[in-house]
Amino acid sequence: MKRNHHSLAYKRQTMPNKTYKDLKQKQKAWIADNMYMETLRFYLENSRMPDEAECDTICRTIYHKIESRPIWVPYDAVLEQFIKKQADYMSRVQVAVEEGITAEALQKPHKSEKTEKSAKKRPKKKRKTQMPEEPFQDDRFFFIAGYTSGGAPYGVTWEEMGLEPWEDIFDQKS
Repeated sequence: MKRNHHSLAYKRQTMPNKTYKDLKQKQKAWIADNMYMETLRFYLENSRMPDEAECDTICRTIYHKIESRPIWVPYDAVLEQFIKKQADYMSRVQVAVEEGITAEALQKPHKSEKTEKSAKKRPKKKRKTQMPEEPFQDDRFFFIAGYTSGGAPYGVTWEEMGLEPWEDIFDQKS
């Protein structure tokens, strides 16, 4: 039986844990956002910042989310970062509370966020290229097939057709 190399369990076995420093900036930002949101949620429910035991509980919630993503970092590193950032989160939480954020606002995404997400998922519609309303002939070209991106015409010249400019095709009977 062949191993599934795409599963997170297999990748975790083959790749050792990274330190928090080794994570990509995007991964660190995602973890920090989750830490802040959980801290804010705790503050709104309890009207105080979490103590060390509660920090451990919150961090376990965050770490569970981290495990569901392809981010490999030890729990101790996440807990250390969470405790280190508590002072920063305290000031951010106070600003958010002064602005009037509520627990309900954390539960439901705003309508504008929903429309932005759904707009991103829609495939882009292809634009129909319209032929210019200009004539299909000029002094150089018997038939202008199109225009280059710079605006120069291309197509079949009068010379290639064996005709003089503006000569009528039906006048020549051989």
